Amino acid sequence: MGCLLNGEISELARLSCEDLVENMLQVDIDHSIQEQLSWKNSLYLLIQLLNDQGFGNLWLVAEYSLTADRRIDAIIFGYSNQQQPTAIIVELKQWEKLAPNIEKQKTNVNVCIGNRNEYRLHPIYQTVNYTRDLKAHHEIVANKKIDLYAIQYLHNFIGDKNAFFSEMYEDYQKLSVGFFVKGEEQLLVNHLKKYFDVTINGEQVATEFLEGKYIIGQVGFNGLRSVLNQKDNAIMLADQIEISAQISQLFKEFIQNHRNTAIIIRGAAGTGKTIIGIHLLFLAQQHGLKTNDMVFTFAKSKMLREVVKNEAGLMQHIPYLNGIALKDYSFVVVDEAHRDTDINKTIKSLFSYSKSPKIVVFLQDDHQRVLLEEVGTLLNYQKALYRLGIEPVIFNLIVQKRSGNQGDYVDRIHKLLFDCKKVTSRNNTFDIVLSHSLKVIDEQLLKMKELGETTKWFAPYDWPWKSKNNLTIRNDIEIRDKDGTKFQKQWNPMRNQYDWYKDADETSFNQVGSVYTAQGLDYDYTGFIWYDDLRWDKSLSKWVFDLAKVKDQTFVKQVERFLSSHNYSEAACDEVLEIFLNQYYVLLTRARKGIFLWFNDKDTEDHVMSVIKR
Repeated sequence: MGCLLNGEISELARLSCEDLVENMLQVDIDHSIQEQLSWKNSLYLLIQLLNDQGFGNLWLVAEYSLTADRRIDAIIFGYSNQQQPTAIIVELKQWEKLAPNIEKQKTNVNVCIGNRNEYRLHPIYQTVNYTRDLKAHHEIVANKKIDLYAIQYLHNFIGDKNAFFSEMYEDYQKLSVGFFVKGEEQLLVNHLKKYFDVTINGEQVATEFLEGKYIIGQVGFNGLRSVLNQKDNAIMLADQIEISAQISQLFKEFIQNHRNTAIIIRGAAGTGKTIIGIHLLFLAQQHGLKTNDMVFTFAKSKMLREVVKNEAGLMQHIPYLNGIALKDYSFVVVDEAHRDTDINKTIKSLFSYSKSPKIVVFLQDDHQRVLLEEVGTLLNYQKALYRLGIEPVIFNLIVQKRSGNQGDYVDRIHKLLFDCKKVTSRNNTFDIVLSHSLKVIDEQLLKMKELGETTKWFAPYDWPWKSKNNLTIRNDIEIRDKDGTKFQKQWNPMRNQYDWYKDADETSFNQVGSVYTAQGLDYDYTGFIWYDDLRWDKSLSKWVFDLAKVKDQTFVKQVERFLSSHNYSEAACDEVLEIFLNQYYVLLTRARKGIFLWFNDKDTEDHVMSVIKR
């Protein structure tokens, strides 16, 4: 992780506001005029205030980068009176006043900006999130080698400060001691003096922090165990924050009114649906629900269910959606809801046959339906719920968390397969590597694995699963590569799939995942074989599928029945094509850091690379 400014406060104070900005732009020039103005005003003012008040020995880091394009305005480093390394996050705002919270938001405040109003994240919620994030992911902070605190400084604010702590924001009152506005500079200084011995230089603390590793771990699956022990499971990022807060309000209303409530959380691959779903179990407990009155369930995925169960270290069975009807839970989270095969039956079993009202959360993505019989689209859920007089509350997760710190790769895949009008960045650091040799990719993945990265091969279901009941067969997938070498791999095992996910033995590396073992999971690096069931037709400028190439007989029979029943109409073919595209979408979005691609068809290769590498 990087920063734009790093130095002793007494030295930084010698810079003019113009020199300060110029120094920061030399590190990274790609910053807006608005950002530069905030440095000239807020950051410059903070540095001068600290220096004038005797904090010149301390060290300051500005614009420290976190995940998902977030940056901390400033962090002050030094030692406490007990010589304990200490850091204080400072959130700076230029706001002058707030407008009424018309939308009743909990994590955002309505800020007056010139002639307009705009909702921005509450400064206290912002720093709480930064603090939790660093404590979870920064090795120095997580190991308690540095004590971490936070304050907020709104140096221009002339409105009523109490607006930040009233009505929807009353939960922030307990943290108001570190919140300062215009005219409270002496209070801010006195507050900081409680934390720092200003005679000790803070360079060593800042250096250790900046050199410390920032580790993004898998916080979602094992979080279920934490939740069942009444502990929080994850650090919420970006849009997860507001959704979590809004659903917390729905819990309050449910406790008061006891009315059937349906919530649909939509999100593309990697936006953190499972993580927030598990987090909601924790929120439910905070609002008084008991652990035995709630359940986390799956519409279909055997693989994901086994991973969650084992990662959480649970002895008990995690039920499928169709297995929870006999237990009348008050709160249900349905993961992979898009894979449901009978929406009407599901909604009736959850709500109509229930003895008491309940809250049900559906985690859903239209583009992750991978079989024609899977009908869990947003529209189908809405229709089924409306029939029972239930209007669902719909939230959208947008910010990419799987590859979010590496770029906009998932957006590029959306654009490639679904022609979505996504705005993609030129600065994409997610590794997209094209190779014409499967052997080379294999060697690269093995090298990554030896370096401690998690790796997996994935491919479309274009080869028979010969090893399904006979693990001695090693050549399920057999390809004569362009350089004449023979590439052989086995499909993932039918049993002990959690061991395959964890790469528990040497065999696992040579076992390729299909679309059915890919959903909901991710790895650092993946290798993908783009074969012939889906290709780009250059003459037609469109995607075309070839059912004859598919060796998944369940899928093939479903498609044949569907096409036959619809007289092989163009609309029916388009619907089948959508499922093919969905399957590739799932397979292509498993990587957190990078993907290695191999193509059998040159036109497909050229088209794909022209879109995702642009």
